[in-house]
Amino acid sequence: MERPAVLSDDQLASLMYNRALHPCLDGSLRSKLEQRKVAASSQYDPWADEMRRFWRWITYYRHRSELWGLGVAMRVPLLAMFPIGIVLGLWWAVAALPVVLSIVVLSENLGHAGQIVLALLAVPALLVLLSVVATWFFGWYFIAAALMLGRFTSARAKEKALTEWVDAYRARTA
Repeated sequence: MERPAVLSDDQLASLMYNRALHPCLDGSLRSKLEQRKVAASSQYDPWADEMRRFWRWITYYRHRSELWGLGVAMRVPLLAMFPIGIVLGLWWAVAALPVVLSIVVLSENLGHAGQIVLALLAVPALLVLLSVVATWFFGWYFIAAALMLGRFTSARAKEKALTEWVDAYRARTA
């Protein structure tokens, strides 16, 4: 059976999805798929594309800093809480910054009635933020506790996952 000269969108997408199984795929095939997506979408939003790129950039640096903290913690396992705690504290501040800044800026301009409304709206936002960040925080806490007890399996698994994510980002942007 001969290979078709022109691939359909579904065939092209499945090849892109399975590109690890097909080493012959290159960047031109990926760009062709992205061009088809843009051409098919009449509601292409360049701002959303920039935000996705910005979010990937933030995630890349978060993963790199987590990898650094984990590496230091694995070298000195009895003090594992400190490097991991520094990284978690830094990224907790970054995660909470938009909510806190919006509360501060809006509370200065809305008066007392606006502050009450803002407080009522900010409580659910902080609860969602805490629930998302708490799962991330406690995952790292248990890795640090395991390192302090001499168990490296979860730390090695996390290190492998972080390395794969960082390498995937570098390959995507290269």
